[in-house]
Amino acid sequence: TAPTMTITATDGSSAVSDGATTNDATLTVTFTSSEATSNFVVGDITVSGGALSSFSATSSTVYTATFTPSASGATTIDVAAGKFTDAAGNNNTAATQFNWTYDSTGPTMVITVAEGVDGFTSNDGTLSLTLTSSEATSNFVVGDITVTNGALSSFSATSSTVYTATFTPTADGAVTIDVAAATFTDASSNNNTAADQFNWTYDTTGPTMVITAAEGADGFASNDATLTLTFTSNEATTNFAVGDITVTNGALSSFSATSSTVYTATFTLTADGAVTIDVAATTFTDASSNNNTAADQFNWNYDGTAPTIVFSPTNGSVGVALNTNITLTFNEPIRNSDNSALTDDNVDALIRLKTPIHSGADIGFDATIDLTKKVITVNPTTDFSFSQTVYVGIGESVEDSVNNAIISAAASFTTTDTNRAPVLYTIGNQSTFEDVAISLVMSATDADLDKVTFAGASSNSNVTVAINDSLLTLYPATNWHGTAVITIIVIDNGPRTLTDSESFILTVRPVNDAPTALALSPDTVKENLPSGMIVGFFTATDVDTGEIFTYNLISGDGSNDVDNDKFSIVHDTLRTSAMFDYEADDTLVIRVQVKDIGGLSYLAS
Repeated sequence: TAPTMTITATDGSSAVSDGATTNDATLTVTFTSSEATSNFVVGDITVSGGALSSFSATSSTVYTATFTPSASGATTIDVAAGKFTDAAGNNNTAATQFNWTYDSTGPTMVITVAEGVDGFTSNDGTLSLTLTSSEATSNFVVGDITVTNGALSSFSATSSTVYTATFTPTADGAVTIDVAAATFTDASSNNNTAADQFNWTYDTTGPTMVITAAEGADGFASNDATLTLTFTSNEATTNFAVGDITVTNGALSSFSATSSTVYTATFTLTADGAVTIDVAATTFTDASSNNNTAADQFNWNYDGTAPTIVFSPTNGSVGVALNTNITLTFNEPIRNSDNSALTDDNVDALIRLKTPIHSGADIGFDATIDLTKKVITVNPTTDFSFSQTVYVGIGESVEDSVNNAIISAAASFTTTDTNRAPVLYTIGNQSTFEDVAISLVMSATDADLDKVTFAGASSNSNVTVAINDSLLTLYPATNWHGTAVITIIVIDNGPRTLTDSESFILTVRPVNDAPTALALSPDTVKENLPSGMIVGFFTATDVDTGEIFTYNLISGDGSNDVDNDKFSIVHDTLRTSAMFDYEADDTLVIRVQVKDIGGLSYLAS
């Protein structure tokens, strides 16, 4: 009977079974013959995926060797038939092949999401993650996954190589999902390698659009026939169209995209006036389907009309005053045609002032322009003559702020042939109170624009008239009341002085004045007379006529009223209330108050 050979292996103290997979660096292989043999040698063994070393016989039936794999993968160990013999010279039969897979490669993990590929951007509220291992693993857990800007939930294994989870972002922005190296192992206990990082940008913010024009900034004014518009989105968009733009006072044309974020169009206006250009909210989206927000409105004012002029005096006017200044009033600010500012120093050069026509004799003048740059005032150096024809003109030398130049313009007028009297505005009757001055503003017009002055007089000397320029002040005399006729006169300074006048009544109303003095007469009394005797009579002094007075004894400071209790007052009469002794007291002191009908009083001792 032919001998047989059995092949077994260990990784030290542990057996490695035929067909096993491990990451052992070497195997100790044992070859056990069914019969004693003396000619079994290492060359009788064939291997793949590695090499043998340390071959030795431990008995006539048991041999050992060390197998070292050359690389990860399948290995085989064989003893073919007819390689050795037993003691009877029988050739061996082929041994059963020993198979072993050497696995020293760690597993890898691939991270994918249902919503997109690595690096994509979206506004998804969550991501459905799938984590696929290249090898079966039993110890991959949710803690092996690291994320930024969000959190994981619903982690589960669908197989030994496939795991799923839900990722919920925290805020707009970048998201990373990682599985670091050495966080789980395969069946051979090889640590995994780090997974390729999965990147995603969470974007829930809608795009914005900025509207600009090549010709000027928002809010500008010009006389450009068209505007070259640019619409710039802060994010790429594929569905922004001309219909998303709304305009007033004009129309769009030549709309085109120069990139995924920049669009251009031409705006052509309809008429002078305000123009608005808008992109409303929710008219286009970004790559994440977020609706845009409304763009800031672009404003432009189209001005293609030259300034207009109003002359004063107007063309064809007659009877113009000799001292008239001429004004040219524009409906908008003007400047020189070279864009420089008009000033009092350079405006004279623009004006022609002639008589009687544009080619006639010069009239001297000095012109000024106001701060608004809208009114030119031409001030002749001397007054015009009676019945003089005056020509004033301006050429095509000024423009508005957007270069619209005026058309030359002129006016002619004729001055008055006579001086006309000034006209005084009516004041009407006035009133005031005693001792109170009254001030009034006088006003008059003069058709010839002559300078006017005022004068005035009073019919009553108790009223003083004072005039300062056009201010009339009337001063009643002290403590006087009554009426006075006031006459005021306005006087022009024309070639023939003319006047106008008006009279009105000033009524000065009385006011109550306090008494100013108190007297007793007589002021002596004989001694040893019974009480009740008349001493004398009180008399009060008051500027008001017809006053009625009352008299009373009034307590004082103890010295100026010491004898009040020795007297009584009845009406205006002082009577005794005691008998007096000259030797005991020759002078008596009392304190008396006099009060007028208006309640005003005076005290005396």
